[in-house]
Amino acid sequence: MSKNKIFISYSRADTEYVSKLVTDLRSMDFEVWFDKNIRSGEEWDNVIEREIKNADAMILVLSATSVASNNVKDEMSYALELDKHVSPIKIEPCAVPMRLARKQHIDFTETTYEKGLTRLVEDLNYALKTSASAAHIKGSPAVTAVSKKVPPKTSGSGKKIGYIVGGILGFLLLLWVFGFFDGDTATADTSEETQQEEVTEEGEGLSEEHQLDWDNTVLSRRIPAYVEYIRNYGNEDPYYVDAQKAIDQLMNKQGNVTYSDPAGTVYFEKLVYSTPTSDFEIEAGDMAAPQGGDLLVALTDAQVYGKQSGQFIEGEVIYQDQVVRVLEVVPTTDGYIFLYVSYSD
Repeated sequence: MSKNKIFISYSRADTEYVSKLVTDLRSMDFEVWFDKNIRSGEEWDNVIEREIKNADAMILVLSATSVASNNVKDEMSYALELDKHVSPIKIEPCAVPMRLARKQHIDFTETTYEKGLTRLVEDLNYALKTSASAAHIKGSPAVTAVSKKVPPKTSGSGKKIGYIVGGILGFLLLLWVFGFFDGDTATADTSEETQQEEVTEEGEGLSEEHQLDWDNTVLSRRIPAYVEYIRNYGNEDPYYVDAQKAIDQLMNKQGNVTYSDPAGTVYFEKLVYSTPTSDFEIEAGDMAAPQGGDLLVALTDAQVYGKQSGQFIEGEVIYQDQVVRVLEVVPTTDGYIFLYVSYSD
């Protein structure tokens, strides 16, 4: 399996810092290129252009000197025009370039170098895996065009038949208007009333305590309350589907999170889910990968990524003990499992 290629854009004033970063990234199995790799005699601009094109992602090292460098600005702009993933990291106080204002950067000055590096690697792994998955789906032969069928021309005899059918339908419409089909309309009304009765009688046969529990759950309008109700009464309960629908209505946001990493660390626990054999389970945690529809609870605070951008979304965090709904599961060949989830404010 080929290594992911990373281009590092930086100021020469930060060479010592960047050299350490390059060494650490290479030890983590990234193929890293920065301009100390340019061979003597090579045309600088041509080499830079070639390496940015060949890169899977760019790390932009932000410092007081780099944000003022035209060369760094050119490299950043070229990478963005090629739709490359750009991970900005701030190594000293400085202004973030305008073109990166909407991208989340990693501030190494507000944390330790080790923690900043860990987050950078997670960011790169996520972005590279999701972009690879998107490219695979986009190029899949299963995506085919739908051809439009041109209807045949109507013959003269066909038009006559159309006129006859139209006349019959018009006659039937007049009968309906003047009340000849009262019996049918009454049937429709009766059917609607029956549906209303079915709705009101959904909880018939439940104990008073059980019904009161459901009513209080509805009044709470809180996801934990609905989850607790499901936990207490299971999927055979007459209000089970309503409880699940209510949870989905309360989860008004979507984003990507890391479920587990190659080291086996799991960041979410199953709460309400179906097993691989389709058995319904509650809070058992079988350690199998989750699937669409499962409800999970966060074991720790989890940063949320944008599905398309692959960038951390500033200010968006799923907090410890918060419940999420799995919408999509994205396993990778190197052991990561990412989830596209819905969650609440």
